[in-house]
Amino acid sequence: MGRVSTWPAVAAVSLALASAAAATSRPLVLTHTRTLTADTDTDGDGNDTEWWWYLLIPCFSAVVGWITNVIALQMTFYPIEFFPSCMQWSQIPGQPISYFVIAGWQGIIPSKADKMARIVTELMTSSLIDVREVFSKLDPCVMAEEMREGLEPAIYRILEDVANAEMKSAWVMTPQHVKQEMCMAAAERIEDFIVGFVQELQTNIY
Repeated sequence: MGRVSTWPAVAAVSLALASAAAATSRPLVLTHTRTLTADTDTDGDGNDTEWWWYLLIPCFSAVVGWITNVIALQMTFYPIEFFPSCMQWSQIPGQPISYFVIAGWQGIIPSKADKMARIVTELMTSSLIDVREVFSKLDPCVMAEEMREGLEPAIYRILEDVANAEMKSAWVMTPQHVKQEMCMAAAERIEDFIVGFVQELQTNIY
């Protein structure tokens, strides 16, 4: 989360440095080149410039290129959520920018995560994986045994949620020992339920 919150500052500083380097490199090189040319050009043909000044060109280019690459990578993956969040309403669906262009930014990859996930899922389920075949290899009894341990502690909570949603008044008046007996009965039949659920899933999977 730290990188998400600090990326605007990193991008702004990097962009400022890149702009400053690009803006000052050429005048600086030209100024010093002309100065040296005037000082060292003895025959007036303009060809006596110190050769090492030309090395500044790739050096400045490397600095500017490195900074812009850092900015590009940061803006590809960060921020995860649209920044600033107060302008999220203006974001173009599926795009990293807003309708106001400079009003905010979301990383290119995060902004297209939904589209990418749908494409990958469709590709895997239609071309790479036979979903029916995968589910047909599941053993309902093994699934029930594996899931029982995790479901048993949640039986009372599930039963209470369903009862409160469907018949709240009756559930409130039900004695506690009756509720516990209902939970015990549900726990005894949970494996049968899971087996039936997996079998039905295997039959109706598309």
